[in-house]
Amino acid sequence: MNCYTQFSVLVAEQLSAEERAWIKVQEAERESFWATGFDEDPELQQFWADLEGVEFEATENDEFVISSEEGGSQDAAAALVTEFLADHRPQELVVIEWANTASKLRPGNHGGGIAVISAKETAWFDSAKWAEETAARLRTTL
Repeated sequence: MNCYTQFSVLVAEQLSAEERAWIKVQEAERESFWATGFDEDPELQQFWADLEGVEFEATENDEFVISSEEGGSQDAAAALVTEFLADHRPQELVVIEWANTASKLRPGNHGGGIAVISAKETAWFDSAKWAEETAARLRTTL
């Protein structure tokens, strides 16, 4: 059985030249990390390792898009979005919605969540956690 975390988010539209350059630098740093296999900064090394499976790009339409088809980390994607917002659009919010899916239909293998991201903080909502908390609350009323 294969499990997947899937998401696709439009981070920003009408990218400036500075924002496009920032994305290019991130792409180059990522490429460099995977070519050399290490980085002197342990936090940066973990950041790029966590972004495995997450694709990001500046599109032809001047959009910044981040996505994952299989096993990308929404936590790592949120960290990249936070950095972008802090550097370029500190007054904006970005919402990432993800789905957890599996190749076999089995209870507990599906779900998802939402992250609302600003330059300063990220608020998380996980459907499985919500379901557990709601079920526990409702059990007390039975």
